[in-house]
Amino acid sequence: MGSAGTILVVDDDHGVREALETALSTRYQVHTAATASAALDALAAHQFDLILLDYRLPDLLGTSVLQTIKRFFPSTAVILMTGFGTEDVAVQALRGGARDYIRKPVDFREYLARRRIAKAKELLRDTSRTVTDVFREVGFKDMTHFGRVFKKLEGTLPSEFRRGREAGSPRAASQVGEKNPSI
Repeated sequence: MGSAGTILVVDDDHGVREALETALSTRYQVHTAATASAALDALAAHQFDLILLDYRLPDLLGTSVLQTIKRFFPSTAVILMTGFGTEDVAVQALRGGARDYIRKPVDFREYLARRRIAKAKELLRDTSRTVTDVFREVGFKDMTHFGRVFKKLEGTLPSEFRRGREAGSPRAASQVGEKNPSI
């Protein structure tokens, strides 16, 4: 185990896993799992300092996974996360050995979008990359969504941002305009 600490994020929501991994990986070694069985497999292969565990998983409730973790890895800290939070679930988690309990949603989606757009702005400065290359590299699945999020956060479309940054370079503006004039 490294000195920075090792965290396992267990959540069936890909966006939550990705956001937590992005947020935590700058300081910690982060592993992820989408199901209880994948989490237990990861536990068999690695030692973790902390497990962020979703309450509702497709194959088992998080409280059941918590019992197994505490039985075989009693010193591992577990924080239960849920969007279906009730006082009973919180009490059950804490009595089961969870260190803490977090209610979702935590606004990861906004955090991740800001990180992706910051990286996109950096990549757009390189005029050898197309806007299409950039949106794919920062993890957006389609150009329309990328353009909408970019405009919401930056007040301009990606191609307009590039033209403004590269105003002295007619090549950059014409390249973007030719590739995808609407974005």
